[in-house]
Amino acid sequence: EDEKPVAANIMYLADQLDRLIGLELSTKPDEELMRTMPRHEWDTAWRYHEGLMTSISAAILASTFADEVFRAQEDDEEDGGYYSEDDSDDGSEDDSDDDSEDGPGRDEL
Repeated sequence: EDEKPVAANIMYLADQLDRLIGLELSTKPDEELMRTMPRHEWDTAWRYHEGLMTSISAAILASTFADEVFRAQEDDEEDGGYYSEDDSDDGSEDDSDDDSEDGPGRDEL
């Protein structure tokens, strides 16, 4: 028997889709960031991003919860839009051994 989707899992996918939309809106137009990587890598990353968004959207649409998900997204848009950096705090702490704020810069690799 096929496993049936659970509403919570579909809502999780919707949250991830919303996060990916926010990432695209905040990152893709950043020309300074684009200059930090080769063009083919930039294009490949955005093709992957597009494929991921397409597959998540297809999974949501194939579920019986699609209307509920899109209704919730419309409510979120009315309350202030897409995912923002403020939404990224999940309450977890960095448990890595690295005490630095950021990883090595491009020139340090």
